[in-house]
Order: sequence, then C-alpha cells, then structure tokens
Amino acid sequence: MVGWQRHIQSLIRSFGKTSTAISATATFSCSIFRPQFLQTASTISRPFSQHLGFSSSTNLLADEPTLESKNEGQAQNPPLQQVQYVLKGVTQDPNKIDLVGKLVRGMRVEDVLSQLKVTDKQAAKTMYQAIHSARADATYKHGLDPDRLLVAGASIGKGFLGFSKKRLSYHGKGNGIKVRPKYQLTVILREIAPEQEAEIAGQRASNFLYLSRRLRLTKEENKHVPLQLIRKHKGKFSNGQPSGMAS
Repeated sequence: MVGWQRHIQSLIRSFGKTSTAISATATFSCSIFRPQFLQTASTISRPFSQHLGFSSSTNLLADEPTLESKNEGQAQNPPLQQVQYVLKGVTQDPNKIDLVGKLVRGMRVEDVLSQLKVTDKQAAKTMYQAIHSARADATYKHGLDPDRLLVAGASIGKGFLGFSKKRLSYHGKGNGIKVRPKYQLTVILREIAPEQEAEIAGQRASNFLYLSRRLRLTKEENKHVPLQLIRKHKGKFSNGQPSGMAS
C-alpha cells in the first residue's frame, strides 16, 4: 500500500509541474504578441477600415463644404425677385374676379390693399386675401422688401379636376346633376427698381380709369379716386369737377 501511494504522489507532482510550465509559456507568448497586435491595429489604413464596414464622423465632416464655399454659393444664387402665390378653391365667377385682376395689375401692393378695402365688390375680398397672403409669403419666406412690391400679374384659371363638385339640381331631361367647378387665383409679385417709378404711376392712373369705367363704383367709392384720374367726358366733367357742381 505504501509503494502504491508513493507512485500516485509522484504522478501528481509531475502533472502539476507540466501544467505550471504550460501556463507560464502561454502568458509569455501573450505578452510577446500583444504589442505587435496593437501596432498592427494602429497602422491599419483608413480605406481598409472603411472596407471592413467601419466609418467615423471625421470623414463625413471632411466631405462637407466649408463656410467660404457656402457663401460663394449664396452669392452665385441671388434671392428671388418674383414670387408666385396660388389661391385654390375659388367658387366665384371668374369673369368678375378677372375684372378686379385687371384693376390691380401694375400697382403697388400697398395701393392695391387700400383700394380693395373701399371697393364694394365680392370679388375684391377674394383678391385682397390672395394679395395679402402673397405679400406675407414674399416677405417671410423669400426675404423681399414689402414696401417695394408690385403686382406683376393676377389671373384666374381652372383648378384641378378634383376641385369640381357635383350637386343635385332637380330638372328633367337628364339635367339632374349640376357641376359646380372651383377655380384657382394666381398672383405674381415682384420688386420694383427706382427707375420704374414713373412707369408705375402711369399704369396706376390707367387702372383707376378702368375701375371707374367697368366696375361701376358708387358715389362713396368715387370719392377716393382723384379727380385728375377720372376721364373727362362731355356733359359729365368740366374743369376737373362734375357737371352738377360746375359753376
């Protein structure tokens, strides 16, 4: 029994020595290869890391344009000098709205808004809403000067097909469906130059003449129109005054 135990103890000792030697060699090899791995990882080029699927924010920021290039791009693209606004869903008669549109073309926005306030026409309210919204759009979105805006165009046309609604109209002979179309009003505003003041003044005078002749203003509305802008007809005006008031 004693000899058998001695053999077992010798085997255990030899196994312990071999295990300690293996662990020592493993730690030594790790200590040798660790700086080499770190050195190889640090020397990996950037395109290779991108090829592996890694990306960094420094590469993305480097591709962005600088502040100077942005300023150059803004200088090459000046702000808009003309703004278009479309008012959709108009149900009024397009002929009546077109009369007011001919009135406001070529006038300043301030003069148009003040004139439409005193015009007793239903189409004038729609035109006022469109021009007021167009001025706000040009001022806040495009940075135009509201004091130097001019109504370059005001026209009404057909809207999209979905804007027309069908209503019942009780009539015979297959006319039981009445289509009520909706139109869209387009207003174009632009900035004016100082050398265009005289031309705009002449255009404004002709627009006042058109207003007094075609829209049939009342006596209260005619008071707001200057006498020198009213056409002098025979038997109606003489010396800048109405025929009834002439002395």
